[in-house]
Amino acid sequence: MRKEPRCGHHATLARRVIDADGKPTLKEVGYLAQINEDRLNDPKVQREFWGRARVNLGRLRVQPNEIALIEADLAERVPMPQQQPNGSTWR
Repeated sequence: MRKEPRCGHHATLARRVIDADGKPTLKEVGYLAQINEDRLNDPKVQREFWGRARVNLGRLRVQPNEIALIEADLAERVPMPQQQPNGSTWR
């Protein structure tokens, strides 16, 4: 029996570029993380999502001021957990 795929949020980073025709378009730069929609309010899953997203974001060439904007945009879709596993706050 085949399981139905779960709906989830895939976080990817894209940049606006100008294509060969001179039209603005989005180019995928990198994958950040994924979370299943039915687990958005699970603190453990939120920590895992944000941990993966931050590790992958750190691997990309992103300016520090852009990181805050990207995280704010992600936080509108995936709640940021109140604390990291070590007890410190995320922000």
